[in-house]
Amino acid sequence: MRSEEQEGRRVFKLTDEGQAYVAAHKDELSGVWKSVSDTVDSSQMELQDLFHQVGKAVRTVAQEGTAGQLAAARELLSTTRRQLYLILAGEDNTSDTDRP
Repeated sequence: MRSEEQEGRRVFKLTDEGQAYVAAHKDELSGVWKSVSDTVDSSQMELQDLFHQVGKAVRTVAQEGTAGQLAAARELLSTTRRQLYLILAGEDNTSDTDRP
């Protein structure tokens, strides 16, 4: 395994030898992944995937946005955080017009 710096983060990648091992043991490794993934609710996986997509969008706005776009993004994220806590509290303060 090797590491490198990308966008201020340390990223690890398989070496050529590691990639060859994975290719040669694909069925064995797939079985291990399946046994783990079968224990996770698909709706949780969908939520996690959406979280990562939002994170990517936030990083893009942070890197490329204007001052006005950054302010709008902060407000959106602040509102979203409050609404998530309201969901946990059993309240739904959003109307159908607030949803895409």
